[in-house]
Amino acid sequence: MTCKLMFQQFEPAIRKCFGHAIDDAGEAARDIKLDIHENALRPGLKAEFAALPEKDDRIVRVTWNGFATLWSACQGFARLANAMHQGMQQGQERLDVASGSELQIGLNFLTASMWFRANDMPSDGKAHWIDALPSPSANPTDQSSVAGNRLFIGALAWIFRHEIAHITLGHIVSTASDPIAQEKQADDQAADWLRGNRLADQSRPVGSPVAEEELELEQRAMAIVLGTVWIATFEIGARQPSAVHPPVADRISKTLDRFSLREDSAALLIAANCISVLIDPQGQWSTREQPYQNSLEYLQDAVRRLQHYMLDLTHQQPWHKPSLDSGHRPATSTKPASDEP
Repeated sequence: MTCKLMFQQFEPAIRKCFGHAIDDAGEAARDIKLDIHENALRPGLKAEFAALPEKDDRIVRVTWNGFATLWSACQGFARLANAMHQGMQQGQERLDVASGSELQIGLNFLTASMWFRANDMPSDGKAHWIDALPSPSANPTDQSSVAGNRLFIGALAWIFRHEIAHITLGHIVSTASDPIAQEKQADDQAADWLRGNRLADQSRPVGSPVAEEELELEQRAMAIVLGTVWIATFEIGARQPSAVHPPVADRISKTLDRFSLREDSAALLIAANCISVLIDPQGQWSTREQPYQNSLEYLQDAVRRLQHYMLDLTHQQPWHKPSLDSGHRPATSTKPASDEP
């Protein structure tokens, strides 16, 4: 029960996030409840996000390991995407992952995220954590952990809406004749709920300050990307694309299209960085001779690379698995959770 011991401190923020998702969905979702469990419905798995659309007891069911894997991924993305952004600003064309650096910590967090899908940490009734990584904290003081928590709640906001959409749309995935179509419908509905009536200012000069409404829109768009990129790690861990979900690159492109963000969007930049660090954190993404013209161009290239990467999964070498220097060292399990969004 280590994950519960480590992550129950986040429960107030998690339930508040779920409440906002229910409010966005309206009356059709008022009776939907959030149930948090230690064990997944499928034996042998630990991490799970599932929609249970029973008529008299409609539930979004999540395990503590589900939160652990998402939180760990977001902590990794926060560190890696920031390092990539700073490197590009400084004219670096590649990142060097030095031992003990924030980059190394970020990669270790992504490895931990993979571990929590099918495994818990050893427990003797007390909360143990990985020695090589900062411990989970609902109120951290360092900037990287604060950013990681913010990404976690943002990604969770989209995932909750996606699961709620499955229920309000009457989807029953286990008997669906076209599960991919259902996933697309849930993506579209979740994106529309998250966007609300917010619009980007299309008349704003490129590079000028962003108004509060557009800034909120960008933060919500970034939540979709983080949630979807996290989903991609399930498929990467399983070494093959999902047979019941749309291609990850398409999900990112089509949901972001519904937000109509400007070409200089900070959300698009961060989204592209997160995709970049997922598939090639030490790769060459831009050069002094051919820099990206704007955030939109960078994202389009990142999505294109992600598309090719996912199509070629079965021929890829094992995903980066840096050593975790811990007394409780995870093995390199890559078993995916049963019901990712």
